[in-house]
Amino acid sequence: MEIQHLHSIQEISKQYNTGDLPVLVLCSDTQQYICKYVRPNATISYKLACEFMGAIFAEAWKISTPPFALVQIMPVHWASIMASHNSSAPAIGFRKIDGVIDITPTSFRQVVANADTLYQLLKIALFDFWVANEDRTYNNANLLYHIEDEQLVSIDYGGILNNVTFDFPLSQLTETDSILGADVFVHIVKSVSCKQLTCCPIKSGHNDGEKK
Repeated sequence: MEIQHLHSIQEISKQYNTGDLPVLVLCSDTQQYICKYVRPNATISYKLACEFMGAIFAEAWKISTPPFALVQIMPVHWASIMASHNSSAPAIGFRKIDGVIDITPTSFRQVVANADTLYQLLKIALFDFWVANEDRTYNNANLLYHIEDEQLVSIDYGGILNNVTFDFPLSQLTETDSILGADVFVHIVKSVSCKQLTCCPIKSGHNDGEKK
C-alpha cells in the first residue's frame, strides 16, 4: 500500500483537548487531517508507531478507518497554539470525516441496531484482541459512526500491543477489557435475532477513502 506524504498549508486551526493533544491541519491535498505528533516524551514516539501500525493492520482487516497520511507540519504553522515546535519528524494524520458522530455513553443509541452493525462491531472486537488494544474499552469506544452509511469507523490505535509494550510478550485481553462490555454492544445485541444473523448479507467494512 502507498502511504501519502503531505504538508500543512496554513496555521493549525484547532487543538483537541484529549490525551495526545492532536491538532487539526489543512494539508496539501486540501483535506483536513487530525494529526498526532512527536512531543518531548519517549512514550509518545512509541504511541505514534502504534498508531501507524494499527491503521495499516485495520486496513488489512478491511475495517473502516479514516484514510491516513504522514504530514509534515511546517514550523511557522505551529504559531497559533505554541511558540515553537522543534521536531522535524512528520506527524501521523487521519483525515477528518464529515457525517459522523463520536460513539459515547450518551450517543450510542443513534447507531442502527441490525445484524450488519453487529458483525462490524464483532470484527472490530476480534481485531482488538489480535492487536491487544487496551484503549478501546467499555467506557471508551474509540469509534465513530457514519450515519448515512450505517458504518462503524475505528479510530485511535495508540493503545495497541498492550498499551505500547514492546519489551514483553503480549497479554490476552479479557471480555471486560474490550468493546464487548460497552453500551453500544448491548444496544445492538438486544435488537438482533438469531434469524437476522443467518439471513443478513454483510457489507464490506473496508474504507475505500471516498468518504469526506
